[in-house]
Amino acid sequence: MYRRCFLVLSCLILVVTTEVFSQSLRPIEQIDRVTRAMEMLLSRNILDTIPLGQSFGMNRTLRRIYDKQPSDSASISEKKLREMLTGGAFSAQVDISLGWAEDPSRNFQGNGLAYIDAVISPLSQGRGGRRIDEGFGMVAEPSMGFVVGAWDFYKTVAVPIAKGQSSSQSIGIKEIWGEGPVGPLYMSVGRRPNVWGPSLKNGSLFSGQARGLDQITVGSDGTFRLPWILEKIGPTRLSVSLSRLEKDRNIPNSYLVGYRLNAKPWRSLEVGLLALVHSGGEGSPSASVWSRVLDHLIVVEPLTRLGTPERQRLAISNRFAGFDFRWRLPWETAPQMYGSLVFDDLGKPDQLDRVFGQDASYIVGMFVPHILGNDSQYMRFEYRETGIRFYAHDPFRSGLTVDEMIIGDNLGPNGRGGHLEFGKNFGVSSQFNLELAWEERSLDQYRVKEGFTFEKGMDKPEEIRFRIVGSWEEEMDLGPIVLGRIGYEKVSNFDAYEGASHNNWLVEVRTIVPLAP
Repeated sequence: MYRRCFLVLSCLILVVTTEVFSQSLRPIEQIDRVTRAMEMLLSRNILDTIPLGQSFGMNRTLRRIYDKQPSDSASISEKKLREMLTGGAFSAQVDISLGWAEDPSRNFQGNGLAYIDAVISPLSQGRGGRRIDEGFGMVAEPSMGFVVGAWDFYKTVAVPIAKGQSSSQSIGIKEIWGEGPVGPLYMSVGRRPNVWGPSLKNGSLFSGQARGLDQITVGSDGTFRLPWILEKIGPTRLSVSLSRLEKDRNIPNSYLVGYRLNAKPWRSLEVGLLALVHSGGEGSPSASVWSRVLDHLIVVEPLTRLGTPERQRLAISNRFAGFDFRWRLPWETAPQMYGSLVFDDLGKPDQLDRVFGQDASYIVGMFVPHILGNDSQYMRFEYRETGIRFYAHDPFRSGLTVDEMIIGDNLGPNGRGGHLEFGKNFGVSSQFNLELAWEERSLDQYRVKEGFTFEKGMDKPEEIRFRIVGSWEEEMDLGPIVLGRIGYEKVSNFDAYEGASHNNWLVEVRTIVPLAP
């Protein structure tokens, strides 16, 4: 413990000798806040030509627009957004978290069809892979960021000071990346969080729940328009990413290749197309270069030999494809409807009932800004559902995870849930948030029948969770930011055992202290 305290002090001394211009929240929290502020501005027809469906490069796009606009604004959302995007050439801070949790975790079980190596404890699993272990824990995260030309660089180190029961936390890098323009393109290199889709925290593929992946992402620097008749789909953002997963998994060092395109055909409508391929790694099934190329042509795969039972037995990869949308109703301060549909492997044309019914993830939601005419209040309603094989796979038995956390929605396979969020801003410096969630996870067992169809072999009780979490944020006059979070969760039929129940609790207090000479 003393060694960890010494390391924290050393980090503080290292950065305290340099002038500091600004401080910020954790990177994934910054993404959440920027997205939420954008949603509020979209409801007032402000900045409504920017597709919101991917976090990559969003800050750069917004800064370029704001540089051309006057800085005075009466909108709280626009003031908060400008404040989050404005910084100096160097920033440094230390984020100190003290937390206590009573929240036993469990592992996802295989369902007879596929497997996933992930832990479930949604109350204590925070954003960006930050989990509060059972018992009392304390973690310090010194971080620093700086600008060189048009490139931004950032680094965060997590230093556990006091560990909870059965904690596996150790000193390590949480985030480290550099990003900036390269000609007409924008590039990000390093360990950085990424969010896809219209759902703020529960995206099907990249949600920001797990830690950022070690990745290289290349995309358009801002928005552009496609040529010829495709120009009609409006301002567009495109990105391609290559991410490497960790060594400690079923197939070590496998990788993800992601493709994401967002466009705005109309000022009130945004659409997105996405694809993700999980393959490679030490001990993965071998395949020819041509098979690998066809494997990334996900849409045509069902029409080729790769869609045959022989190919399915080979299973050289796990592929996801889907689309999403966000539609703002046609009046000022109107609600925004959104949804997404993602498939885990596309079957043959005669298997559409299985593809849509058992291999898909659905999200439908509504964001309501300006509750009762107050532009400082908002609500969000959301329903999610995942198919019985979603995220799980064989032979990639670790599934779509990193460090035993699902990269997408922590419902996991064969789950469904509802989410309600209410938020209120008290000026620019204070914010209150209340979240309610109901989740149902099924651990039923299945078997494969002829024709690659699935049949239930064992019916188990559904695990049901009800959760309420309140949080508060206050920016002090002298610079520090104080954040508090308290939550309660009622669990019925824990781990599919009839009558097994838990009452889970969580309390966390954080302080973000800017460092200055």
